[in-house]
Amino acid sequence: MASWGGLVPLARSWLEGHGGLLLNEKRQLTCCPAALFPSPVPVEGMRELLSIQPLFNELVDAVSQDHEFLCQVFENMNDSFSKKLFDIYVQVHREGNVKPAVLGLHRADYMLQTPVEHFAAPPLSAEKDVGVVPPKFLVQRFTKAERYRDGTADLSSCQYKQIEINTIAASFGGLASLMPAYHRYMLGCFFGKRDSDLRRVMPDNDVMMGYADGIAAAWRAYGVDDALVLMCVLEDERNIFDQNMIENALVTRHGIRIHRVTFDYLHKYGRLDEETRRFYLDPSEVAVVYWRAGYSPDHYPTEKEWDIRLLLERSRSVMCPSVAYQLVGAKKVQQLLAQPATLSRFVHDEQERTRLERVFAKLYSLDQGEEGDAAASLAMANPSRFVMKPQREGGGNNLYGEDIRKELQRLEDSRERGDYILMERIVPPTFLNYFVASKTPNWPVNAVNEIGVYGVFVRLETDEDVPTLNMASGHLVRTKSNTENEGGIMVASSSIGSHFLVPACASS
Repeated sequence: MASWGGLVPLARSWLEGHGGLLLNEKRQLTCCPAALFPSPVPVEGMRELLSIQPLFNELVDAVSQDHEFLCQVFENMNDSFSKKLFDIYVQVHREGNVKPAVLGLHRADYMLQTPVEHFAAPPLSAEKDVGVVPPKFLVQRFTKAERYRDGTADLSSCQYKQIEINTIAASFGGLASLMPAYHRYMLGCFFGKRDSDLRRVMPDNDVMMGYADGIAAAWRAYGVDDALVLMCVLEDERNIFDQNMIENALVTRHGIRIHRVTFDYLHKYGRLDEETRRFYLDPSEVAVVYWRAGYSPDHYPTEKEWDIRLLLERSRSVMCPSVAYQLVGAKKVQQLLAQPATLSRFVHDEQERTRLERVFAKLYSLDQGEEGDAAASLAMANPSRFVMKPQREGGGNNLYGEDIRKELQRLEDSRERGDYILMERIVPPTFLNYFVASKTPNWPVNAVNEIGVYGVFVRLETDEDVPTLNMASGHLVRTKSNTENEGGIMVASSSIGSHFLVPACASS
C-alpha cells in the first residue's frame, strides 16, 4: 500500500501545477478540493446522460419562449427574488426582444439511485497515517484481486435521477476538464500504469471547448467584429481559475476578446443607446454578457445591480443566460416539468418524453391545497426521505431531516410554502475514497458522487425552431462523504472528481 503522506504531495503538486486552484476566504491561493481516486461511473448510464442533454437544452429553450406558462408560474409567487427577476422579464417582453440570438450554457445534475433505502458500507479506519487502500473496483480492475472490500455497489440495479438543471453560472467546467489527466496520473503513481493505458476508461473531458464554441456562436450572431464578450463576476470571486479557463479557450480557439467585470463596474462605465438598444462599455460595443454572478439575492445588495440587469436585458447584447432562461431554472418550474401533462406541452415526441421522464426524480408541489397538503404530510411523517428546496441557486439552501419538519410547521397555513418544492431523497451507492484539501478529514471515507452534464445551446432569434448549436459538452463529477447533505465545492463540502467507466455491475 502507498502511504498517504507520500500521495498527498503528488496530488497537490499536480493540481497546483496545472491550475487546479481556488482563492480561500483570505484571498490566498489554495489547492482545489479534489478526490484522490476517480469515481465508478456506469458506462451506459454516462452515455445516456450525455445523449439526452440536447433534449434538456431544447426543453429549457421551449419553456423560456412560453410567456403564458411563465406568467402562470411566477405571477403569484411570494419569493421576492423570483418576483424581481420576473418583473424584468415582463418589462422586456412588453418592450419587445431585440437580441439576435439566445445562448444557454447549462448543467444538469444527477445521482445514482439505489433500489434500497440504505446501502451498507463497512466501517473505515479513522487513523490518518494508515496506508492508502484503493477502492475495490480499481483493485479488481488492475490486480484481479479480492483483497479489499469497500462497499462498492452492484450498479446494475441503480439508475441516474436528476437533481436539478442549472441555467445560470454553471461552474467548475474548467476544473472538471483537468481531472481525468490528474486521476490518470494518480493511478499511474499507485498502480504503475501509463496514461495511454487508462484513456479508454478515463477519457478526456473538454468542457471548455464547447463553452467557448457556444459563446463564439452567439458573438458571431451579433455581427460586430470588434465587439466584446463580458464575464460578470462577483467582487470577491474565489473561483477565478475555473473562469480563466473559459477566457483562455475563447481567446485561443476563436480570437475573441473577453473582459471580466462586476456589477459595480458595469453600472459606472456601461451605457445603453436607447435608440439602437446597443450596450457599450466605452468605447467598445458589447456582443455577449456571460453571467457568473446574479444567481443569488445577495448579489443585488442595492437597486443599482437590478438597474444594470434590466438595462442589459433590454439591450441588443446576447445574455447568457437571459432572465427567461434563469426563471426556467427555478425549482418550481422543474417540479412542474416532471408532470407528464406539463412535459407534453413542450416535448411532443413520445419517445423523447419517455427518455426525459426516466431520469426525473419524484418531485412534489407544496402549494396550499389538497396536493400540497398531501406532500407536506408525507414529509412530516418521514422527513429523512425528502429534500425541501427553495427557489435558490448556489448551494447551501436546501433543508433536510428535522429542519424540513420545522419549516413545514412554520409554513403550515402560509402561501410561502408554495415557494418550496419537495424532492424524494436519492440514496446513491457508496465507494471508498480520500479527499485532498477539503474540510473532510484525509482518512478514508465512504463516498458518493454526483454527475453534472454540461449543455451548450445557441439559437438565432430569426429561427425559433432550429438551433445553431445544441450539444452536451462534457461533465463534472463531485465526490463527497455519504454523511454530507450538500455538495458545494466552494464551501469544501465536496471535492472535484472524475469518472472511471465501469460496466453496470461494478463488482464483476
